[in-house]
Amino acid sequence: MLNHRETECKNATRCLKCADYGHSLSECKNSKIKCIYCEGTHFTSNENCQKVCEKTYSLNENCMEILLGEGLIENKYNVKKKLKDTTEKVNQNLNYENRVVLDDEKINNLVETAVKNKIEDLEKKFHILETNLEKQKVEIIGLKDGLKSLENVVENVKNEVKKELDSVKVDVNSVKEDLNREA
Repeated sequence: MLNHRETECKNATRCLKCADYGHSLSECKNSKIKCIYCEGTHFTSNENCQKVCEKTYSLNENCMEILLGEGLIENKYNVKKKLKDTTEKVNQNLNYENRVVLDDEKINNLVETAVKNKIEDLEKKFHILETNLEKQKVEIIGLKDGLKSLENVVENVKNEVKKELDSVKVDVNSVKEDLNREA
């Protein structure tokens, strides 16, 4: 900013809010505020930064001479004084926005934790259900096998009863024949 524009910069990306490398102002998630030029606790573009002011005054030297000559300002530092209130308001708003971003991060973390806990609970319940289902499956297979055995027993009893009935029929028929002969 002091000697060149961002588009002309050949150095690593540096944040104008926190002075850290590797991200721009629009990507900044830091709550700290630090000037790149003087390491003060204000944004790098802050008009109250002594280094920014000196550079601005030197770039606008002709303007300053006109303002002084016309009596619009008493000295070049009066311009800075008028901007101070506006800059403080901007900084207050930015501090509020930082708190909102931090609150959003806290909310996101709380939601993420709640979802994670709920998923863990559901996974535990699912595992219990799977275990119970497997036990019931084994019981059903056992019941099926028991039914097949019972069917075989019933079939055997049925065959035995049929044999006995056939034998009784033969005996009854034989008794009938004997009775018919005697009569």
